[in-house]
Amino acid sequence: MNEALALRVGVNPNIARVLRGFYGEAGYRAISNAAFGDVGAFVRYENFDTQFRMPTGYVGLPQFDRDAWVVGATYWPDPDVAVKFDYSLVRSRSSVVQAPDSFNVGLGWWF
Repeated sequence: MNEALALRVGVNPNIARVLRGFYGEAGYRAISNAAFGDVGAFVRYENFDTQFRMPTGYVGLPQFDRDAWVVGATYWPDPDVAVKFDYSLVRSRSSVVQAPDSFNVGLGWWF
């Protein structure tokens, strides 16, 4: 794939042969059955390397070997709707390229 894309677009994408990742998450619904809805909190640890095993002749970059702590809250105004807020603290093995932290908002619904 690396060679085909490099020929087509003129840039080597440095795509891995194997990716690696895992996570663990814990959550707790702190307020339940309230008139305004339910509220919960969660924490998650993620560890992922999108260039874990590279094809022969390609070198994986350390900024793609990352881990993250994510802390957040979920608000359920209705049992079928969830609004999530979280903050991700991301670190990589690179001493040059810093992984960005992020604040995220998500909306989910069951239909």
